Amino acid sequence: MRVAIALTFALALAGCGGSEGGAQSEGEPPATETRAGQNLTVAGCPIDEAAFCERAAQAGNALIARDVERLVALSRVERFSCTTLPADLFPQCERRPAVQGHSTFDGRFEFLLVGRKAYSAHVREILRASNLKVRGVGTCGPDIPEDRSYHLSFSADRGGEPWLGSLEFVFRGGAWWIGVLYVDTVQAWRKEYADPVEEMACGNVQPWGA
Repeated sequence: MRVAIALTFALALAGCGGSEGGAQSEGEPPATETRAGQNLTVAGCPIDEAAFCERAAQAGNALIARDVERLVALSRVERFSCTTLPADLFPQCERRPAVQGHSTFDGRFEFLLVGRKAYSAHVREILRASNLKVRGVGTCGPDIPEDRSYHLSFSADRGGEPWLGSLEFVFRGGAWWIGVLYVDTVQAWRKEYADPVEEMACGNVQPWGA
């Protein structure tokens, strides 16, 4: 099943560090003001991992505030060798020995690594949606930071069509970073998931409290 294979590779990349010299944004990302409405606090985080909860709250509030620069600053640039990556999940590997950039994933079930400019445009397009709301956090992998990832799950509406996505956080260099941005329509996700709302983000999303 492609869902299981995709999750296996996502976790493998998270666990091995994935990077061959990729660099994250330098320094601490700038703070952002959250618009009226949903406001994530560290106290409401459903995960017992303070460092992750702080970063996830920052990212979630940036998402709600539609702060493109903040989300990009919280995102990790990676470089992966194509030697062991399946071309159906990493189509860019069909024509190059390695891939580098910000990782994205959608209903086509393909990882696509893009440069900062393209990634910023992708984030900006997502943030044009209405009713952006953080659903909670899904957990993948064992209770070891280097081998685990967390999905900050969110929902939105675009032209009357429901969207579903998540920011997958990975542990790199002693900090949590957005490693993969997942987003597409609920209908697109149904090509692989019988119930995307229940099954995505590792199928165990816990709600973010007040």
